[in-house]
Amino acid sequence: FNNALPRTIRETKELFELPGACYPLEMCFMGGEASFGSAYRITLCGGPFCGIVYVWAYRHTRDVKLLRERIYPFLREVVRFFAAFMEKGDDGRYHLPPTVPAEIFTLSRDSIAELALLRPCLELAIEASRMFDVDSDERGQWEDVLAHYPSYPTKRGVIADGSDIPLKHPSHYTYRLHPVVLA
Repeated sequence: FNNALPRTIRETKELFELPGACYPLEMCFMGGEASFGSAYRITLCGGPFCGIVYVWAYRHTRDVKLLRERIYPFLREVVRFFAAFMEKGDDGRYHLPPTVPAEIFTLSRDSIAELALLRPCLELAIEASRMFDVDSDERGQWEDVLAHYPSYPTKRGVIADGSDIPLKHPSHYTYRLHPVVLA
């Protein structure tokens, strides 16, 4: 995914007119989408999904060289995209515009997969930015997003796949466990 970063940054700018890197959930090993127009084209948890592997790698190894050379450059671009993509709502919290939650195939705001996977990526990007004393101008925005992070969507006390997805909608239920497993 680091090798695909230049291409992904370029394609993100062309497609979304936003900074950073947006990895579609389905992409080929050289970057770029492999879905060719399926619903996964707007399932945007690919970056955070890959990023969480990096988060775990750093949390378990505490390898500062790996963090500086491979992990932070990747997370920075993923976080850049989401910080620009998310919109602050009337409730003072940032929210994801409609995307297609993984395995759901219908649009919803605040996809649980994206929110739950992005949060640890955002936290480590902020931590690394401070540690290496880089990107302080952007770090302020990232800290604001984290401070005003949306609540995970729920329906009748149950974590939902997205704020617009009915609880009875067929689901890949393990995605609802992300906030619990990653907490």
